[in-house]
Amino acid sequence: MQTDVSRRSYRRLPFLILLMTLVILLIGAVALHYVENRLVATTGESLALAAADIADMLDRLLFERYRDIPMMVLARVFQGRDPAAMTDYLDWVQKNYQVYRWLGVLDASGRIIAATSPASVGKDMSRTYLFRVVREQGGVHIQDVEVSEDAGGIPVISFAGPILDSQGKFRGAVLSQVALSSVQDVATAAIRTFQVQRGSTGKIEYQIMTRDGDLLVDSLLRQEMQVNLKLMALPSALLSASALPGYIEEQHLRRQVPVVTGYSGTEGYGDFTGLHWAVLVRMDRSDILAPIRTVLQNLALAGALIILPLLGFLLWTSGRLQAEYQRAREESARAVAAETTLRLRDRAIAETSNGILITDPHQPDNPIIYANPAFERITGYRMEEVLGRNCRFLQGADTDPSTVAVVRQAVAEQRDCHVVIRNYRNDGTSFWNELTISPVHDGRGQVTHFVGVLADVTARKHDEEAIERLSRQNELILNAAGEGIFGLDLQGITTFVNPAAARMLGWSVAELIGQPMHSILHHTKPDGAPHPEEECPIQAAFKKDGVVHRVADEVFWRRDGTSFPVEYVSTPIRECGDVVGAVVVFIDTTLRKEEEERRMQVEKLAALGQVAAGVAHEINNPLAGIKSAFLLLKSTIAPSHPYSQYVSMIDREIQRISDIVGQMYQLYRPDPAERRPIDLKAVLRDVSQIMAGLLRQHRLTLRTEVAANLPRVRLPQRDLIQVLCNLIRNAVEASRPASEICLSVAHGEDLVSIAVADRGNGIPAEVVPHIFDPFFTTKMGGTQGGMGLGLSVSRSLVEAMGGRIDVQTAVGRGATFTVVLPCHAAIASPSVRSKREQPHHV
Repeated sequence: MQTDVSRRSYRRLPFLILLMTLVILLIGAVALHYVENRLVATTGESLALAAADIADMLDRLLFERYRDIPMMVLARVFQGRDPAAMTDYLDWVQKNYQVYRWLGVLDASGRIIAATSPASVGKDMSRTYLFRVVREQGGVHIQDVEVSEDAGGIPVISFAGPILDSQGKFRGAVLSQVALSSVQDVATAAIRTFQVQRGSTGKIEYQIMTRDGDLLVDSLLRQEMQVNLKLMALPSALLSASALPGYIEEQHLRRQVPVVTGYSGTEGYGDFTGLHWAVLVRMDRSDILAPIRTVLQNLALAGALIILPLLGFLLWTSGRLQAEYQRAREESARAVAAETTLRLRDRAIAETSNGILITDPHQPDNPIIYANPAFERITGYRMEEVLGRNCRFLQGADTDPSTVAVVRQAVAEQRDCHVVIRNYRNDGTSFWNELTISPVHDGRGQVTHFVGVLADVTARKHDEEAIERLSRQNELILNAAGEGIFGLDLQGITTFVNPAAARMLGWSVAELIGQPMHSILHHTKPDGAPHPEEECPIQAAFKKDGVVHRVADEVFWRRDGTSFPVEYVSTPIRECGDVVGAVVVFIDTTLRKEEEERRMQVEKLAALGQVAAGVAHEINNPLAGIKSAFLLLKSTIAPSHPYSQYVSMIDREIQRISDIVGQMYQLYRPDPAERRPIDLKAVLRDVSQIMAGLLRQHRLTLRTEVAANLPRVRLPQRDLIQVLCNLIRNAVEASRPASEICLSVAHGEDLVSIAVADRGNGIPAEVVPHIFDPFFTTKMGGTQGGMGLGLSVSRSLVEAMGGRIDVQTAVGRGATFTVVLPCHAAIASPSVRSKREQPHHV
């Protein structure tokens, strides 16, 4: 009966293989459908985010133009009656804000009196919607997209605001028009950025429409102002009026293919309510799924080449199994007889506590053909896991190769072998194996097998290793520790010290052993006062309270008399409950303190730079209006006017404010000029000419010294000139009248240095650490007043070039500022001069 059941099972095997293949294919189809849906959902969310980003950019673009109108109507030029001045101002605005397509000024009757397009002047705009609503309601108003003849017959968005006199009476209006193409540029840039980030190879379309569904921007068909998407019942257009961004799968109106569309709407910005446009960003569903379908095609090809032949092989194998089954039954009968003979021997071997294995050297790789239960207990491997394998699988990362070589040599020479070797169990843990290998001979004396006897001697080996480790533990800890460690007895005498402590203190280990440590390293406090032993926390740990003392801010003294900051812990050593001394562990905190100071300085500079940039931005906008108003006022004041002397003063002060704003921007974000090959000698000549007027004004002489064979370097010439002019200007302000300033250049193998030296009063030592801080200055009042940005900006520019600024000064001896630049910037060297250039004077 059992034979018939087995035979029927073999007949069903081909059908089972085919059924499993179909199940696998079905599972693959379901998984593919799920992956496609997740990919479409993820892409849809990305498209919705892209639409929301474009909507936000449009809100900000329109809000900025919306906020420009109140600033422009407050310009002083519009309180006068000079159309030419108004036109100049409008031209200036259009030049600096190129987003404007057209700007104009209307009088109280609605007639254009000034415009960026001369053809618009004189045109009557009194019946237009913007003029009427501004005149009647006041405030800033915006008009949705319409075609403007003044802007050259293109679609524009219009803004308008009233011009009021000092009594609040309506004098006219300012109109601005922004081309619709600017909106398209914003959307195109955002889509390109999105496509670069996504890495998509498919085409991305986008559309922008009004609240009513009129198409404003179409990236593909250019059907602007011709199509209403809501009237065409496009689902994404209808859903775009919802409050939140989203996406939808729909049919493309023109190509009738499935697409995924992300939608979002503009919401306004601040007090600007916006135009409530809608943004649609879409991709073809086929483009989204293209990557995964490419993978699917490759998998299908792989299946045709691999799985189908494999399936055929399995079917052929099942037929072979049916034939082999009959043959196996016959061999089984013979095996039963042999099994009875071996059973007794197996029981005897199974009872031993040592692991026993037998290998067959006549088979390839000398495999294991038998292992007893004790072998399984010791190694963790089951019988079926080891049979047919060479016993090298017991080896691991820490197995000694030389021991393995001894075993291999003994097997090769067919002789006995006894070794202790580190082997590994099935769970990855190691054990020490005392292994004995013996050859088995037949009646003719030929080796037929090898017998291996295993004994787990891990416990014994660990005991031996523990004894060895304990003998070296203290020495290894002391020698390997990066911290300084030393021990003291009850008299404060050094009992041990590690190399790190001796190295930090400047002594050798032998010189410190047996010495009183307090008088060597802890005799003086940080302020220079003596440090008595009775006040020492190190001594207190074993002489007073017997507790651990942790000190975070003290100094130790080196052999050469210098000190260094340390943190240390003094821990009492106890033996049988009694304190017998202390162990002190300390670290040198010099580097950490320096790093903390550098970090605090960097954070301070970053904060000051951000504040400076913000202040500069807030000053720059009203400064432009002030300068425009001043230029108009300047042209109306004749040289004979009693106040004409103040005109030039105002002009200089406006320029000075502009320079300060520029320095503030550069302090926050230095913008180095383009690097190009320059001749340092020519740069010094240019600097001398630039500073000549200031030097003559202060009756000073500039002497330059240029080293022979000076190389040409690749540096930003503009920034280098600015740095040198700043340093010379500081030297001029610090020098005594009729004295001399020296400007010198030298170079070595690695560096090029430019020094500016004066003979003034020098810089006090307490001031030197702060001279490069932004807004730090000692020049207060009169003509010497300053913002304290010159040296800070100079250092930023030099560091951007890869260099540094050093300063050497002493009170009463003047100061020398040296700009040090890396010499790897050198690109050529002029011919060697016969002698050093003679200094010249300015």
